[in-house]
Amino acid sequence: MCRQLISISKIQVNVDSKLVVDWFHNKCQVPWTLLHWWQKIRELAEGLDLTVVHVYRELNALADFMASLGPEGNTDCLFLSDFPTRLEGLARLDRIGIPYVRIG
Repeated sequence: MCRQLISISKIQVNVDSKLVVDWFHNKCQVPWTLLHWWQKIRELAEGLDLTVVHVYRELNALADFMASLGPEGNTDCLFLSDFPTRLEGLARLDRIGIPYVRIG
């Protein structure tokens, strides 16, 4: 999608898994069971100005919510309008730099 959107030149991926960040930066070995998929990720990332950084889970609530939508619909989600209310709220908090703190 980033390749199709020509106006996007720099991409920062925030990941709440330190292990995944270490895999991306080749600091530790990817398990052989995931190696096939990891190679596909590497191919897609090739040639992009991509930064992968670790963030604490509270800073990744927006992405967590969006990821939770995938299994529900068994399809890719692309929101151009009619955003879910929760997604809008989390995006507003993210934009102004306030972390969403989970309770429970």
